[in-house]
Order: sequence, then structure tokens, then C-alpha cells
Amino acid sequence: MIKYILIFSFSILISFNSFAKESNLNVTTFNLGALSPFSSLTKKRVKQFCKKIKNSNYDLVFIQEAWQRKYRRRLKKCGFPYVLDLQKQIGLVTRWKKGLLRKKSLKRLAFIFNLFRNNYGYDTGLLILSKHPFLNSSKLRYIVGSNENHKWDGEVLVTKGAIGATILHPVLGEIFVATTHLVAEYSDHSYNNERLQQFNMLTAWLEKNARNNPIIITGDFNVSPPRSDGSDRYNKTNLIWNQVMDNLLFNFHEVSLNFGNLTTYPNDSIEKEEGVLDHIFVTKDLDPYFGEIIFKETYKRRKKTYTLSDHYGLNVQIR
Repeated sequence: MIKYILIFSFSILISFNSFAKESNLNVTTFNLGALSPFSSLTKKRVKQFCKKIKNSNYDLVFIQEAWQRKYRRRLKKCGFPYVLDLQKQIGLVTRWKKGLLRKKSLKRLAFIFNLFRNNYGYDTGLLILSKHPFLNSSKLRYIVGSNENHKWDGEVLVTKGAIGATILHPVLGEIFVATTHLVAEYSDHSYNNERLQQFNMLTAWLEKNARNNPIIITGDFNVSPPRSDGSDRYNKTNLIWNQVMDNLLFNFHEVSLNFGNLTTYPNDSIEKEEGVLDHIFVTKDLDPYFGEIIFKETYKRRKKTYTLSDHYGLNVQIR
């Protein structure tokens, strides 16, 4: 009799654990920084990242800065049955074709890219890998966020924006999931005003496409909350944090992660600390009950130590 009770109890426990896993949504976001001209290890990093997520239990993986098509093709083979890829042509070419470029040098560069390297990449750099099917999809292109007078910061080459879709979770139901990459900040010029405009566009786009469903929005927002010790950062992105949270993301919350002394750029010194720029926000009808910082490992190749990116990844359990 005791034997059957134990077997029954064990079966109930297994069923409960299976249901608990199905009830949760395991979400990860990561700025991969996949651009080969700036790193001879990019191909190796993408391969390592693919191996890690292929052997994981992540339901959704949101990727930023998968800039080149050859890396995107590799990421699409990392074990996820559904992939959202809305990348088109080079952002600079898009602006040129729409008549949005003023400088002749940029027009010439766009013409050359369009003629010889139109399939190279450089659009939004965004990908979503999912274990749940997408019911629909949408793409947002930010119409602000670059300055032709600062063409070498790279912003004019890309079309920063957002991509998203509705998924159908077996327990949580329909959820609109999305990832974004906002304009960065630079030591000699600021894009704070443009970033606020992008936030306005993003929240309007989320509201329109979510259709009253819960929302998960992830990515590299290039906005950092103020430090608890009140010290400044190399980039003053923390100046607009409260404005964004109070006026634009007031219906969202995120997991409070203890970053300690970790920053967006893990290998840089404190003088160049840019703060925590990557975030996962969810609407308040979802519960992000656990979160952790991931992809902190270091690797070696030919006596050279490297990390998967110049960012850390975030992982959140949602129910």
C-alpha cells in the first residue's frame, strides 16, 4: 500500500513541476554586438552564443545587434522552431531611397551600398527566437535618431527600431512580445531628445499592436537608471530614466536585478561605465518573479580572453 502511495505522490509531483514549467515564460534578451569589422572573434562569439541557447530552456530569446546576414542565418539554426526576422536593406539605403539624406557623401555611400552590398545587413539588427508560434508580426522604424553631422557614430547607417509579434502561450494566453534598440549616447554629442521621441513612438506602437493583450518589451534601451550612490556616468542616460518611467512606461515594471559593479561594457574601466542599458519590461498583468544576469562567462582562443559580447544578458521568469 505504501508503495502505491509513494508512486502516486511522485506522479503528482512530476505533473505539478511540468505544469509549473508550462505556466512560466522563460525570457532572455542579449545585445550580441555581431559586427565582424570590429572583432576577429565575432564568428566565434556567435557560435558560442548559439550553442548556449540551443542547450537552454529559454522560451523566447530577444537579440539586438545581429547586424550581418551571415550571423543571422547562423542564429536561426540555434534550435528554436520559430524565428521573427523583419530585417530588410541597409538603413542608410532606406533613408536614401526615401529622400531623407542631405549630405552628398552619404548619398554616394548609400548608392555604393545599394549597388554592391545590399544584402550585407545593417538594418535594425533585431531577431526574436521562440518556442511558441507567432500569430502576427509588426516592425517599427524610428524616424529620428541619427545626425548626418556625426556620421561616424554609425547611427545613420542603421534603422534603429523594434520588431514584435503576438504569441499564444498554453497557460498565459496571447502576449505581445517585442524587442528594441534605441539610439546610443556619445561622449561628444547627445541624443537624449531623439531617444525620448523614440520612446514615444515605441509606446504608441506597443499599444496599437498589443490589442489589449499583456506586453513583454526587451532590448537595449540605451537608458540607465540612476545609481544608488548618486554618481554620474560617462553617458548621462540616467537623466531621462524617471521621465520615461513616469510618463511612458508607467504601466510597466521590470525585475529588480542586483548588478553590483557590473556595467553594460564588462571589460571597461569605471571611468567609461555606461550603466545598465539593457532591460526587460512587462505590463502589470504579468509577474516577472525571478531574474538573473547571464552570459558573463569568459572564453579563450589563442591565448586571448573574450566574452560573448560587450553587454551582459538578462533572463527573467514570467508568470
